Amino acid sequence: MIVDAVSAMGALPCDLATHPEIDAVVFITNKCFEAIPGIAFAVARIDRLEAQAGSAGSRSFDLADVHARGDGGSFRFTPAAQVLAAFDRALDFWEQEGRKTRLARYRENARVFYDGMVGLGLTPTWRPGIKGR
Repeated sequence: MIVDAVSAMGALPCDLATHPEIDAVVFITNKCFEAIPGIAFAVARIDRLEAQAGSAGSRSFDLADVHARGDGGSFRFTPAAQVLAAFDRALDFWEQEGRKTRLARYRENARVFYDGMVGLGLTPTWRPGIKGR
């Protein structure tokens, strides 16, 4: 199972040790980490990557091949220098704010948005108060 954590990574906890059903988690730099777009990451179980070698549907998402050809931490396609620098700075801000504080800020933003939609007379399709950790 591959978990799409594009919007949640950096705000919600993600511990593969407590979720043995997860093979890999993928995320990007420009959502919760608040950097500019341009880098995607995957955190994966090596044994499951190796077991699935040769079965990917595309070259850009062939995690087993990325692992087999790299040192486990290299990029398949070199990102632009400004993207790397922006992510480095965004991580500084993320560390200063902290995961729980960032999550609280995002929850407050969602509440303000929800209340604003209701105030405009719209009926949101999602309900407030959905809990995360």
